[in-house]
Amino acid sequence: MAALLTFELAEPGHERLVVDTDGTVSYEVLVAAHPAWADRAGTFRATLDPPELRVAEALARDLVDAHPRARGRTEPVVTAHVDGRSTTHPLDGPHGTAAELLSDLVDRARQDPVAVVQLTAEVLDARDVRVAFASVGAEPVTFQVEPASLRVRVEVDGQWRDGRSAPPSRFSLVAPPDGIFPAVLAPASLAPGRTARGLLAVGEQ
Repeated sequence: MAALLTFELAEPGHERLVVDTDGTVSYEVLVAAHPAWADRAGTFRATLDPPELRVAEALARDLVDAHPRARGRTEPVVTAHVDGRSTTHPLDGPHGTAAELLSDLVDRARQDPVAVVQLTAEVLDARDVRVAFASVGAEPVTFQVEPASLRVRVEVDGQWRDGRSAPPSRFSLVAPPDGIFPAVLAPASLAPGRTARGLLAVGEQ
């Protein structure tokens, strides 16, 4: 299906939301911009009803007809696609309704996770942190953990500091009853409702 509107955010998060011409909304989150959603990544979905789709179509036409404004390298943008023409604008102009529509669509899509992994962490003692990756969507989620991204910060005398341990060269996850699989060597796939757990050493602090 062809895209009607495409919203993209590069910083502080990494998100992309696409409204197709049939009203399907796909919301892809690699890094969530809002701190309350920083523990989840994956694909969410929503569907516009006919009146909402007409609003999106009207906005797309207005954006395609408007003169493009200069935009920064990382600021959020919206791209409209109409009749073979495409135009990209900063999200805050020339029509503020684009930002309002994006906010509404993100709220709607977050209610319907499709393939989403959610991270939780728990301190076990002074040295170890147990992490869990849960598949919370309706479909299996495939993800991969980068060793360099596994960092632990500890609070010492009211000050937050980086843990002394270096990123692990291997990080294995346990997903019963399938056993252990190395999450850093290849993408791991979790069925809906399944959780994989692992242990991350902090050091002597």
